[in-house]
Amino acid sequence: MSLGAQSNIKTEVVEYKDGETVLQGYLAYDALLTGKRPGVLIVHEWYEHNDSSRQLAGAFYQDRQVMRQRAAAGLKVLQDHPLTDSNRIAAIGFCFGGTTVLELARGGLE
Repeated sequence: MSLGAQSNIKTEVVEYKDGETVLQGYLAYDALLTGKRPGVLIVHEWYEHNDSSRQLAGAFYQDRQVMRQRAAAGLKVLQDHPLTDSNRIAAIGFCFGGTTVLELARGGLE
């Protein structure tokens, strides 16, 4: 895509669940493109490195299964989205996000 190419980026907050826990994702896509397209799951980093955020992140580091489940639930939302080519999906993240993506792989997801 050239720098002069037109785009119409749409964004939306997507709610989904892991069991009874309500989670939120953020979906962004170019509405001018037609058909299915690759999807990228981006797992966030913990902002504000303070005692509270370390405590929240620590719970997921202590229970990697929950970390995997939450990430897998988000991945499923992306895979099932009508605009996503489910055969062309990647996952990336930094720090906490990178660990989460590695846990997806360790859990057997491609």
